[in-house]
Amino acid sequence: MPRKSDADRVKDWMKRLDAADKVYKKWEDKYRTKVLWEYYLGHQWRESGTDDTGSPLHYAINLIFPTIEVQLPSQLFYHPKYIVRPAPTMAGTPGSNAAERAALQENTLNAFVRDERLAFKRETFLGLLESYFRFGVIEVGYSGDWIDNPNAGKPILKENSDDPVRSSDGKEVLAPGQILSRERIYFKRIPASQFRVSVNSHNQLSRCDWAAYFEWHYPEDLKRNKRYKNTANVSITGRMREDSSPTSYADASEQAEFRDMVKVWKIFDIRAKKRFDIGEGNDKFFLEENLETWEDGTPVIPFAVLMKHPRLDEFYPLPAVYNWISPQDELNETREMQKVHRKRFLRKFIADPSMTDEELAKWEQPIDGLLLRGKPDGIQPIADAPLDPTVVRNIPQTKEDFREISGVSAEHRGISEAATATQANIIDIASRVRETKAKDQIASWLAEIGKLAIYFLRKRMVLPFWILLNTDMQAEGARLQAANVIAGYQQIQGEDLDGVDTEITVDITSLAPVNEAQERQDWIAALQIVTDPLRGPMLLASEVLLRKTMGMFNIRNEKEIQELRAFGVQALKMLIMSQQAQPGGAPPGGQAPRAGPTPTREQIAEQIQRQLPGQGVR
Repeated sequence: MPRKSDADRVKDWMKRLDAADKVYKKWEDKYRTKVLWEYYLGHQWRESGTDDTGSPLHYAINLIFPTIEVQLPSQLFYHPKYIVRPAPTMAGTPGSNAAERAALQENTLNAFVRDERLAFKRETFLGLLESYFRFGVIEVGYSGDWIDNPNAGKPILKENSDDPVRSSDGKEVLAPGQILSRERIYFKRIPASQFRVSVNSHNQLSRCDWAAYFEWHYPEDLKRNKRYKNTANVSITGRMREDSSPTSYADASEQAEFRDMVKVWKIFDIRAKKRFDIGEGNDKFFLEENLETWEDGTPVIPFAVLMKHPRLDEFYPLPAVYNWISPQDELNETREMQKVHRKRFLRKFIADPSMTDEELAKWEQPIDGLLLRGKPDGIQPIADAPLDPTVVRNIPQTKEDFREISGVSAEHRGISEAATATQANIIDIASRVRETKAKDQIASWLAEIGKLAIYFLRKRMVLPFWILLNTDMQAEGARLQAANVIAGYQQIQGEDLDGVDTEITVDITSLAPVNEAQERQDWIAALQIVTDPLRGPMLLASEVLLRKTMGMFNIRNEKEIQELRAFGVQALKMLIMSQQAQPGGAPPGGQAPRAGPTPTREQIAEQIQRQLPGQGVR
């Protein structure tokens, strides 16, 4: 079968994109994603505008905005702390330096995500915010700036020599036409309204046939892109409508049709392991290249997608805010009825016709003790039409419905509603479980971003770069460790991070400030339990029991566990020595032992050794 021309292949891809766009629009309309964003902004009535006084036409109590504001800090507040461990198969190899190389990856990754120039925190926060209304997408990639080499075509000389460098066949090695001047890893949020997947979709992006997103570019920028081709005669498809708003999130796919610009689709064909860049209205590819692959041969898709509530066997999820709309509308309608009632039924009075205009004018004056001539019942108030009490009675129930759907209790808003301490504790535990689930979901998303970042650092970075090493200067041997890594610190390159298979996770306690108090309590409790005279020896005698117990207190760092163990051993030594030093001391309910010779340090050490068999404690 003859190979298709570029024009035919571009047409095929445009048909696929058009079909995928229809699927996306159907999902967008069904779940009212544009409306969800408007509700967050407080635009919760279809009618807009203001009345004669400049006030909004309708009353709105925006519960969606504060609910999201309450949830966000508990999910992603700080820079995440990445943890990189060597794969078990590598860590268990005798003489392996996998742990040291994994630590270098960990230091590098944490240094890059804290670099404000890369905007990691801002982009991930915006992706998390967008996941409430659609889904969050972060693209991780590599970017390098190439400049013309002034020594292009000249022989490359050996260091400190005038002799040229020669290849294996004896020919002189010439300087390239361009050289790399600057390179970086970037983190970029892709608006969900611009992201599409194949019609044959799946919850997991890697199991879709392809993924793509579009951006708008000026033709001159496309022509300056040295990776692009076929840009000499670029067709312009963008048109600026009079009512368009380039900064509108809700209509990014419709209103951002910029005049004199080209809509460029960046397609990642997962099945064929290819990447294509196509400009709408053009019949040739701007870019066609192979996708990089992981060690197992699967293609590297540079996207990390966050979906709070996936739908079965569908890529596009259930937006979190979608189910908040009904109670939000009901609350607004109730308060609007109260507002209308107040405005319509202002105080009115009826006066007897026999009262003169002069007396009525007196009544209207704000003077205390004013005397009016007329009948005793000459002026009477007109009763207002009663407001149905169910209108007011439904407000607490509406708010309770919203809290139940959103999962944000009144306690999280600073309002105590539980009648007893037990109820408050139950509510708090249930809320923490729900928060932990959300944090774990976000931590997995961030770990996926970190995995992509490490890949591009390993495979693409050429120039040396600096990182901040996490060396504890108070630890034993810290100065020696620092001295050993100084040279590597100044010469770290992408290849230094290679050669080790690692597992990347995110410390979930590093995401939110509310966990600091809990972490402090866990640490104090762990110190108390390892020094307990009854339970301490049992834990210190078993590595399995010690790690399981420390895991209950969220302490899983190997170095911290070993330090706790050493601390417990020393504390128990001191306890035994103090008991031995007490003359006539006896256990409770027992008979005082006779005074005996004071044990030596060697005997105390042997006693500790017998209590901790097989641990090698000295």
